[in-house]
Amino acid sequence: MKKVFKSLFVIVAAMITFAGCAKQEIDAPATSETKTVQFFAESIETKTAFGTPDGKTYPTLWTVNDSKVKLSLNYASPKDADVEVSDDFTAASFTAEIEDDASGAYVFYAMSPASAFNSFHANNKYLSANISTTQTPLANSVDEKAQVLYAVSEQFDEMPSSVSLNFKHFTAYGKLSFVNLDLGDAAVTSVAITSSVDFAGRWNYMVETGEFQENSGSSEITLSTSNTENLWFACAPVDMNNQTLTFTVNTDKGPLSKTVTLTNKKFEAGKIATMKVDMAGIEFAESVVYELVTDPSNLTVDSEIIIVAADSDVALSTTQNNNNRGQAGVTKDGDTISDPGSTVQVITIEDGTKDGTVAFNVGNGYLYAASAGSNYLRTETTLSDNSSWTVSIADGVATIVAQGTNTRNTMQYNSSSSIFACYSSASQKAVSIYKRQGTGSAPLPKLTAPVVTAELNGDETGIDVSWEAVENATSYVISGIGDDVETTETSYSFTELASGTYTVSVKAVAEGYRSATGTADAVIVPSAEDDEVGESVTETLKIIATTGVLASDSGSISWTGTNFTCTNIKGSTAIRTTDSDHFRVYANSSLKFTGLNEKKFTKLVVTCTSSSYATVLQNGTWSSGVSVSVSGSVVTITSTDLSEISVTVSAQTRINNVEATLQ
Repeated sequence: MKKVFKSLFVIVAAMITFAGCAKQEIDAPATSETKTVQFFAESIETKTAFGTPDGKTYPTLWTVNDSKVKLSLNYASPKDADVEVSDDFTAASFTAEIEDDASGAYVFYAMSPASAFNSFHANNKYLSANISTTQTPLANSVDEKAQVLYAVSEQFDEMPSSVSLNFKHFTAYGKLSFVNLDLGDAAVTSVAITSSVDFAGRWNYMVETGEFQENSGSSEITLSTSNTENLWFACAPVDMNNQTLTFTVNTDKGPLSKTVTLTNKKFEAGKIATMKVDMAGIEFAESVVYELVTDPSNLTVDSEIIIVAADSDVALSTTQNNNNRGQAGVTKDGDTISDPGSTVQVITIEDGTKDGTVAFNVGNGYLYAASAGSNYLRTETTLSDNSSWTVSIADGVATIVAQGTNTRNTMQYNSSSSIFACYSSASQKAVSIYKRQGTGSAPLPKLTAPVVTAELNGDETGIDVSWEAVENATSYVISGIGDDVETTETSYSFTELASGTYTVSVKAVAEGYRSATGTADAVIVPSAEDDEVGESVTETLKIIATTGVLASDSGSISWTGTNFTCTNIKGSTAIRTTDSDHFRVYANSSLKFTGLNEKKFTKLVVTCTSSSYATVLQNGTWSSGVSVSVSGSVVTITSTDLSEISVTVSAQTRINNVEATLQ
């Protein structure tokens, strides 16, 4: 039958040095109903700590700050026991109510401080403690909460009335000083010690083997201190042979670090490793400075950038959520940001898939506009049009637009959701781009659009194209008549052309970069021998809606003039005709222009309701043999010998009218 034994008196000896343990007993009071555990401490400022050394021996003294120890009989649920110390702080006594488990084999386990206790494990027979990863060194000793002691009693056949416990060190110790440390006017804020093996956190002492084993360890200890000499710390007993320790002095001016490789060194329980780290030649790293980009020509290949909310102190973060990017804090100083944190996404600029676009490499892929129907910003591993972006900048605000088929393609900051995502228009908060100083290739040269003229040549069967030289240009590309032609001259002639209207475009080129387009028109009229072609006629169709919405199975709607028809062929969305002044052409649907009476198109001029809709139409998939250009809300299509021209659009566009010139 179990009984509660209420008079266990424990004598605790704690004259412990790094070389071993010594015991000093104090008189035992008479047996009583309860036992009171007593630590030493006449001074409130003291706790378990090292005393004044005798030679190389540091006595371990009890203090009052850690007022409790953990006690257990045969690994049973531990008791908190109050501590009373001896007058000279070398011993302590404590009492606790202990239940007799009637085992016939009584072993008592103790751990100090109680705050370091994790568990006493019966099955695997170990004592588990937490070695603090954040410590505040005392002037002559380690942080009291980090100096962990344990005790295992002898085995008793009967429940004893008193027990002597000889405490030993669970932890090893270090005494660290920095020499030749040049701080200048910097103030120390903390010191970090990082090991290549775990040496703090949760550790187990295996009672039967006497070994220490990592349970859930940590490789870093941070010392809260403003000093650089005689910095005491506690750690786990670990073998450091061929391992490294990195010592970092953190200051208000930045960190100073040095890594040391150790040979035949170890941290041993109850022993103090004295270390002096020579910091000669260690200097503060230069700040990493990012500067506001005001000209997109500075976004060159290998530039390192961060994308920042224009009006908030947050940047696009390294956190890729399912459908967007998180935010991370930054500190702006005028037009610069210095030393952004590790959670800010650093982006490397690459060339996009299209001329004039860039790609945002985030290390494991490219940021891309991921949807035409949702505001998704994701990362893809293979570069595509959807991860190729145009960048325009005005007053430090960047407009970043993906050039693929996904039309939710404008990157912005959503302040209400604290995310960066892609939207169909500039409906959220604007963003800016900051570039790391000293990164990227030389800025691309600035190129203006050539000023182009086109005139008939002498026999009026060809066109002479000329333009003014563009500063920084190394060559020019001429488009619109046959295949593109590249030349280093400022003129080019086309000969033996059929009659019709031609729109010629010229772009300036430098180091692979192309300028905006300069255009000019020229008309070759039919010669007498070409009478069979017929006269040129021009006709305008007003593309307006009729009443109602056609049923979803209606395949098309047409407008017919005297010389041509315009037909909208349904895509995936029902044709809608409710607007009174324009017509909506939905994504994936087609427009087909057909000449009547055997007439062939030389030119189509389509007027859209806005420049953005005109750009959508220009970027559609057109019949081969046509040249397409855009100016504002007007799209111009030229052709030489087609009686039918068609286009399929990837996004919605809206049209007012179509003017066709035919022969």
